[in-house]
Amino acid sequence: MVMDLEKLLREKPFELLDKEEKKLVLAEMTADDYGLFRQIALETENYFIRKTPPVPRPEIQTRIREQIRYNQEKTVGGRIMKMISYRVPAYQVAAAVVLLMLGVLFTSQQPKLTGSPDGVRAITA
Repeated sequence: MVMDLEKLLREKPFELLDKEEKKLVLAEMTADDYGLFRQIALETENYFIRKTPPVPRPEIQTRIREQIRYNQEKTVGGRIMKMISYRVPAYQVAAAVVLLMLGVLFTSQQPKLTGSPDGVRAITA
């Protein structure tokens, strides 16, 4: 019954309702209330139709994306993000890690064992 009223509100003004429909409406509300509810329902529907932004053509979307990307790259944060997100092949990363580990291994200072007069060996850096 509620669905029928909603359908009637969207489709017909009170004056165009037939006898059965008027009987259904008048069982729930007055003719003035029906007119007010109809006006609210139609204005709300039109409001949401107008609020939906139109979808631009694909070539315009592409130009907009390019302009946004260009504007982001001009900022300091955009430049930093571009450097961070730069793609490097995995073998180069692996080679850099191996070289770093070898560099640490060969440049670290080995502890020297020294003897003391009482026979106890101490480790010094």
